[in-house]
Amino acid sequence: ILNSAGQRDVQDTVAALLSLGERAERNHYPLSALKLRLIAIYQLRRSGTLGAVNQADALLSSRPPWLAAQSAAAAAATWSYEKAQMSLEHRGDDRAAWRDLRTAEDLYASVADPSHVAVVLKQADILARAGAVQEARARLATVLQRCDAGPCRADLVPSIRTTLAWVILLDPDAEAADLQSAKQLLQVALSSGSASLDLVERANIWTNLAYAQARCGEPFEHALLTARQLLDGLPLEALARAREVRSWTDLVEGLAE
Repeated sequence: ILNSAGQRDVQDTVAALLSLGERAERNHYPLSALKLRLIAIYQLRRSGTLGAVNQADALLSSRPPWLAAQSAAAAAATWSYEKAQMSLEHRGDDRAAWRDLRTAEDLYASVADPSHVAVVLKQADILARAGAVQEARARLATVLQRCDAGPCRADLVPSIRTTLAWVILLDPDAEAADLQSAKQLLQVALSSGSASLDLVERANIWTNLAYAQARCGEPFEHALLTARQLLDGLPLEALARAREVRSWTDLVEGLAE
């Protein structure tokens, strides 16, 4: 189903996932059914259209009671994480998101699940936007060190680097060495993690790189052009997610003049 998701409408993909989930439920595979529902919610959330968001909300409104069991801690953590994502991306409710992230963090920690890294990424974003830039930087730097030293979700390492870079760039008083560090983090993320990034994510990183280069007093036009070319090549279903990044490219160009 997911292999063909790029060639079909989001609603068709979601319908296929939910249908398979219902079959799993009927055959007494509740965990498989839950995973399929969470994948459907993720697809809807990423789509970003009003109808998709409303459908994702509806799917999240009925939490399976068996998630309260300790043996279901990892699945319950993922459920709370998806709720937090919805609050952050489509409701602008940082307080609700923080509560759900704390729940997810505790649940992941109880089973030593490396997915706790995803929680830290979102917590750092909330902290940075609230003005607690140093705390956000410290959390991300600690997680990155742990990932370099031991088991970690490799698919999230590029996001750790890009989020840490972004937090540095949020500081208007960042020193030259910090700005260079942010630029290098973004360059490494693009070179080593591009396979795990979609076009919108790559465009956002290229735009942030342009901003970092401008802050460093370096040429930034190539990075900004690359970001815009990626955005121009997006499929229709990704346009809603791309609006904010496209606005960010215009803002970076204006700030750099």
